[in-house]
Amino acid sequence: MRKGVIFTFDALVAVVIAVMALTVLMQMVSLRTSEWYKEIALYNSAQDFLTSRDKDDTLVGAFSKTPGNITSTFTGLIASQIPANMVARLNFTICRYNQTASAFTCNQNITAGSNGTTPVKSVVRRVFTDPANNYYGVAVMEVWYR
Repeated sequence: MRKGVIFTFDALVAVVIAVMALTVLMQMVSLRTSEWYKEIALYNSAQDFLTSRDKDDTLVGAFSKTPGNITSTFTGLIASQIPANMVARLNFTICRYNQTASAFTCNQNITAGSNGTTPVKSVVRRVFTDPANNYYGVAVMEVWYR
């Protein structure tokens, strides 16, 4: 009779520990999942913005503009096309290929938009070129929730 009581108590303790472990695991998964979904929404917004700017040749058009024009154009586009609950910053690096020196010269770094303050953000990069004029550019967009 004593062995049955100890076995039952041992099994009961094992079930309680298993339930506690499962509860802790579910809490950890649910916390990470909610952050992950936030990152996906940020990534999709940034990717959609850069894809549409690439398709309408706004990125390639930046090669022929002054830094001030680029900043004002893209700050306005960000304000009108990024959702109201998000804030975005777009960094441009524009380079030109020098055939004589066989090297790229990157002399323009331009920023449009504003910085976010929340820890969850997403970063998207887009490369754009104008091979006829030997231009190469990289647009890096960071998006945060307000």
